[in-house]
Amino acid sequence: MPALIDWFPDEAARSPWDINGNLAIGSSWDGKPGIEEQEQAVWNAGYPCALLPSDFIDNGRITFDAENHPVIDGHQFDCMIFLNPQYAKETTLQFLERFTQSGGKLMLEGNATRDFDGNDIASCFEKIAARATVRGFDVNQISKLGAQTNSLPNGAFMEDGSVIFSDIQSWQKNRAKPFSIELAGHKFSGSYIGVCALKVNDSGDIEKFACGGFSKLSRDGQVVFSLESPADIVVNQTANGEYNATIVSSTTNHFREY
Repeated sequence: MPALIDWFPDEAARSPWDINGNLAIGSSWDGKPGIEEQEQAVWNAGYPCALLPSDFIDNGRITFDAENHPVIDGHQFDCMIFLNPQYAKETTLQFLERFTQSGGKLMLEGNATRDFDGNDIASCFEKIAARATVRGFDVNQISKLGAQTNSLPNGAFMEDGSVIFSDIQSWQKNRAKPFSIELAGHKFSGSYIGVCALKVNDSGDIEKFACGGFSKLSRDGQVVFSLESPADIVVNQTANGEYNATIVSSTTNHFREY
């Protein structure tokens, strides 16, 4: 964040707004991508990520778990890509030093010669940079950080083991989108309009299911349940193993227990 909002004394980095605005959205005069373009490149390469300001470090919102993974509001991340460390605050430098000393996987883009107070940090920063797993921003090197790509078309796996599919065109055109996924050793398939979410337990029994434009859901080729006409549906397994379902269509709006 300090590099983004502070241009002095590097006049060559000034943007038309007298801040490093080009760091955020890129700049045509130097041909370098900005933070938003770099973050989009990470997503396009198949790596789900969170784009956060260094303020999250300085105010203590980013911590470490027992295995030295970054943790943000209870969510664990595999690694960290840090962009533009120039003018970093002391708390940010201390965080990066601890992270790299403890074996954290870091991709570091940019150099730092001065901290937020203008102090010379070139020597301190080079020690941090020397421990970085990858020096310089390169989406082709992200795998070296231990991050896994999301290889699920139109979908993503959640932290709790559930999976979510989404497709805006199916919603805009009201045309069902098929899906197929293997969970807990079983193959689930069906179709949805807009969005579909599914969570199963270790035995392959459905715990939660939500689907727009639902018609039927199959497991290993056998229909688990279906509707006579497409409708939006939410299904939850109760504590005693039964199911509650809410079904909403253009003609019905009711709650039903199964």
